Amino acid sequence: MAPYTISKAGELAKAKVTKIEKTTAGKVFTKKDTGEFMAKFSKPDDPVFVLHGIVEGTKEEIKLGTINVPRNKAGIIYPSSKLAMLLQRSGVSLDVISEDLKELRGQTITLVRDSRGFLRV
Repeated sequence: MAPYTISKAGELAKAKVTKIEKTTAGKVFTKKDTGEFMAKFSKPDDPVFVLHGIVEGTKEEIKLGTINVPRNKAGIIYPSSKLAMLLQRSGVSLDVISEDLKELRGQTITLVRDSRGFLRV
C-alpha cells in the first residue's frame, strides 16, 4: 500500500469528460437529509450541467463539477462565464455549441484543487 499524502491547494489534475447531464440546481444542491437548498448563486429550478469524468491516475468515474446553463433567452455564452472559460481551456471551438455540450464529451480538462482538498472545474 502506498503512503498517504496531503493534497495541496492549487495542485492541477487532468480529467477526461465522460458524461454531461443537464438537470436542475435543486436536484444537485439540496441536502438529502434536511432538504435544505445549499447553492449560493442559483435558484432550485435553474438548469445546470453536471460534468462527470475520470481523473488521471484513477479508474472510476466521478462528478467533476457543476456549471450553470446560460440563462438568457438568446442562448448567448458570455466570455466571462465559467462555461465559456471551460470550453476555451479544453480547446472546444466557441462558434456554435450544442445545447447538451456534446462537444465537451471526451475532452481532457484541467481541474484545480481548492483549499479544502476538492477538485474544481
